[in-house]
Amino acid sequence: MLEEMAKIDGVKKIIPAKISYSPSRSISQPKIKFQRETVSGFKLMAHSKGTVQEIFVVVDGAKKIEVGNKMRTLFG
Repeated sequence: MLEEMAKIDGVKKIIPAKISYSPSRSISQPKIKFQRETVSGFKLMAHSKGTVQEIFVVVDGAKKIEVGNKMRTLFG
């Protein structure tokens, strides 16, 4: 999923961050959810069986709206 995200025009960097254990997570397929906009891009949350991970996406400022729309379409 991160490789697909990296192909979006305007994405400069993808920074996987803190991984947290979540015993209540019982999903079978990994899922990424759009969390919020940041000064330099966006914050996403990746959910997988037993874990949650923050992902920060740094984007070209001139393409932030376009990238944000694509992210919301792909990941909700």
